[in-house]
Amino acid sequence: MKKILTLTAFLLLFFHFFGQRIIDKPVENRYANYFEEAYKTYPQIPKGILEAVAYTNTRFAHIDENFAESCTGMPKAWGVMGLVDNGKNYFRENMKLVAKYSGETIDNLKHNPRSNIIA
Repeated sequence: MKKILTLTAFLLLFFHFFGQRIIDKPVENRYANYFEEAYKTYPQIPKGILEAVAYTNTRFAHIDENFAESCTGMPKAWGVMGLVDNGKNYFRENMKLVAKYSGETIDNLKHNPRSNIIA
């Protein structure tokens, strides 16, 4: 019983001092205008879904050739949306699919954040 109370007290103190900093850390979305443009272009897309995908895949970072390859062998994601060009025969190569349906070039999707989001 003493161990449980000690652990509970420790966790309460930890989250009291450090928990608020972890929870309140703001995430900057520098591409909000592009997301709004995408929603105006495609009104059938529910608002917030594109930001959810971008945040999950890249935390709103535009990934280009300056980002290192994964040390675990995962395929490299590109752009704000985290599109995959080379799935290494294991992962879906969604960049080719997005390029096909949007009419954008793969190079443009990799290097232009606006095209990457709107496509």
